[in-house]
Amino acid sequence: MADAARESRSRDAIQLGLLAVLLVSTRITWVLVWPDSAVYWEEGYRWVAAVEILEAPIQPWVDYQADTYQGGSLVLIFLIAGLFAVFGESLLALKCAALIGAVATLVALYALCRLFFSSRAALWAGIAYVAGPPLLAHSALIVMGSHGESALFSLAQLILFLGLVEGRFRSPGGWIAFGFVTGLGAWFCYTSGLSAVACGITWLLLARLPRPAELAAAASGALLGLGPWLLYNAQHDFVGVVRVVELFGAGDPIDAWEPVALPEKLWLFFARDLPEGLALPFREAASSGQARWLKLGLMLPLGAAWIASIVRVVRGIRRDGLRAGPGRLQTHRAELVFWVYAGIFLAVYLASRFVFLAEKGGHGYRLLLAPATLMLVPAAVSAARGLAADGAPRALAAAGVAVALTASLAGGALVAVRPVEERLGHDAVAHRLRGHLVRGVLLHRKYERDLSQAFEQARRVPDLRHRFRAFQGIGWGMEYRYEGTGEFEPALRAVDTLVLPEGAAVLSGLRWTAGDRIALLHARREAGTASERDLVQLDRLRRLYDYLEKRWDKIPLALRMTDRILY
Repeated sequence: MADAARESRSRDAIQLGLLAVLLVSTRITWVLVWPDSAVYWEEGYRWVAAVEILEAPIQPWVDYQADTYQGGSLVLIFLIAGLFAVFGESLLALKCAALIGAVATLVALYALCRLFFSSRAALWAGIAYVAGPPLLAHSALIVMGSHGESALFSLAQLILFLGLVEGRFRSPGGWIAFGFVTGLGAWFCYTSGLSAVACGITWLLLARLPRPAELAAAASGALLGLGPWLLYNAQHDFVGVVRVVELFGAGDPIDAWEPVALPEKLWLFFARDLPEGLALPFREAASSGQARWLKLGLMLPLGAAWIASIVRVVRGIRRDGLRAGPGRLQTHRAELVFWVYAGIFLAVYLASRFVFLAEKGGHGYRLLLAPATLMLVPAAVSAARGLAADGAPRALAAAGVAVALTASLAGGALVAVRPVEERLGHDAVAHRLRGHLVRGVLLHRKYERDLSQAFEQARRVPDLRHRFRAFQGIGWGMEYRYEGTGEFEPALRAVDTLVLPEGAAVLSGLRWTAGDRIALLHARREAGTASERDLVQLDRLRRLYDYLEKRWDKIPLALRMTDRILY
């Protein structure tokens, strides 16, 4: 018996090691051969923040957090700083920070399936994660510290939760660990709270109420994990809370999401957003015909696997009831939490203002990263069970797995080699210049209610060239806000308080961004794909650009010569 257990652990270690090697080697090849398709603009800020932390910090470390809710960005920045210190400043060192998170997610995914389902399910879940879907393949290279990384915390939550239900982790330490992972995940990104809610609801379905001491242990762990979040928010007027509230209709979010009626939003999610987001998150990567086959090739087998999982859960509950007794959880009870999570995710998405924006590529589908990772588990369980069957079920399962993996690999390859608008430089100088531009955009997002703070933060940048880029980025952020409100007078009053070089830099960023957006919206109108909202925005932005041109003509020529955006 002991020999069999050792052999099983050895086989798992070999399988997981091979999967990790495949994951890392394929993604590194992507970065080395097609670096432009592996870069997301916001990563530039992580680069310059890591360099500053190594060389000479210009602000308190907690203020290096990229956004009001992306606490995980701070962790990634310090991780990048460590990698730069060891390996030097390079794109590959930057991407290694993302790969560390991706490998950790792979390990958690494999462990969850192995502990509560089967070794075969763990293997197929790992293969599915390494092979794609393309959205996950691309996100494994993007250094953010938010939506993508929250999947890791959700997987850890589910491992601890299912262990608590079974009884193997049901101790004060297990409850504290569950609370800690939940709190830390919420600091990384609020989306990990959805899996925590799913765990709570599923616990009420499967088990009796937790004892008061257990709830107290979980709460203490959550407070410990939330410590960094509480610290940041206490110092910044609880902007993280404001950000979440804005998602559901309160406040004045900077994101200019177009209102969509609930029935239409639900239909678009299943008919367009989910298949496009998973199979081809970058439309320019494939022709319309290729995209159609890729979406069918991925979504039909996935849909069949998910339906099989739902059938197992319903049949199991009808046969055995909901309450789980002591000992190992039956498959249908372990799978239930994933479908509770899927229902919560869909309900929260429909209730929120958030909509998927295909024109932003992979980042436009960022809300799908965690559910896409978690829902590989029931699909892998279905694949493992189907391949273990006999006759027609086995043949159908094998065909479905082959088609889904082929579609994932083909889609990932097309995303990697897709055409990009601009060939970017990837040396340290180019990344620092772009990074300070992004810094300005993020400063505007963090301090747009008091732009004087954004300006003060930008003035801390010692290098004048980099400081100019930071002020340009603030102008970029102003343009983004203008698209949402159509009001520009408050921003103009703030610009008028600046000395000439700073004001010129802000106007430069505004002018470039407005021109770029006008070109995009004009192309949509010419192609016949512009919405009514696009046409309104185009007219609004043209008026803004004409005004900016008049102001720009009054800027001294020496300052206008610096108007060169490198992103």
